[in-house]
Amino acid sequence: MYINPFKPTAGKTPPQLVGREQILLDFTEGLENGSGAPELLMRITGPRGSGKTVMLNELGKIARDRGWLVIDETASPNLGSRILEQLQKPQHKFGNFASAKFEPRISAAGLDVSLGEITIEPTMLPTTLRQAISMRLNAMKPNQGIMITIDEIQDAQDDEITAIAIAIQHLIREDNNVAFVFAGLPQFTSELLNAKLLTFLRRATVENLGDVPLQEVSQSYQEVLSQNNAETSQELVDKMADASEGYPYLIQLVGYGVWRAATRRTEKETQARQSTGQTTDKHNKKQPPLIITETDVEAGIVEARARVGQAVCAPAINGLSDVSLEFIQAMAIDNGPSKISDIAQRLNKDKSYIASYRSRLIEEKVIRSAGYGLVDFALPYMREYLRSIM
Repeated sequence: MYINPFKPTAGKTPPQLVGREQILLDFTEGLENGSGAPELLMRITGPRGSGKTVMLNELGKIARDRGWLVIDETASPNLGSRILEQLQKPQHKFGNFASAKFEPRISAAGLDVSLGEITIEPTMLPTTLRQAISMRLNAMKPNQGIMITIDEIQDAQDDEITAIAIAIQHLIREDNNVAFVFAGLPQFTSELLNAKLLTFLRRATVENLGDVPLQEVSQSYQEVLSQNNAETSQELVDKMADASEGYPYLIQLVGYGVWRAATRRTEKETQARQSTGQTTDKHNKKQPPLIITETDVEAGIVEARARVGQAVCAPAINGLSDVSLEFIQAMAIDNGPSKISDIAQRLNKDKSYIASYRSRLIEEKVIRSAGYGLVDFALPYMREYLRSIM
């Protein structure tokens, strides 16, 4: 059985964080430098499938390995309450209740009420988020701290994210070891930071997760295959990298699809040999390398393209306005970058009208500038997906 090393599931850490090493290094140095390090206040942005959740997971792991308490949350109603609850939870298996108040409670043991036993249960103190973090920090070692990560921050309620930001700001001013890392889609993150009282968060270190250079993708594929007892040619590895377009989610999808195609073909070939009486050397218990062929690569790429359409392209256009959708549908007619003048003509709109939607779609990371007067799709295979539904 050849276990697939690629992880295209949302938020699942891939075998290699290709192209993201510098962010991890910067954050590690921030932890070492302690309170006030700019990397401890970080904003991660990027389109769907760019690896934002994976990056939050990895940064949290780095902090945990250094003894920090890490609270991972996804923005949704009652976000602040959930963070407060986790801060007041016992974190040590023997009962390190740093932020709890203990009160005795009498309970009957058996039928004889006179033989009651006293059991101690923690009663959480009503407190503010700032107080709860401070209380927790007081029970920790000097080189430890508290890290809060929030994913999909565009879905956060304004009052809750404002309360969290104010608490973190005061704690940093008090020279506490705290880290706050939040991730979200670019356009919503910008709108959020422009809200009242969030000026502090605009000073966060910004990490825009863009495409990974194809050379690095190719090298990563080769290393992962080698580490997992698989073999193929450099030409096919480069073909896989080209198909990924350097898009993190698609990197995993292509690898996953190619690996699955290769294992299924190998299993069929093995079964066919066994059915004809051909057997392998029973004394050789070592599993032979998985050989990846051109047919496997082509099949894996086809599967990956189909999956990215449903998992990335469809959600990306789901919230677009009717005019924005017409804009990108007009782009899909072209086989490459589109001229703004052509789009204006196709939609029967003036250039200034088109320019406003161009700016909006670029900010939303659906399209990108491709030169003077030109735009192209920012998401891989968006053109093909739009053509399939038009």
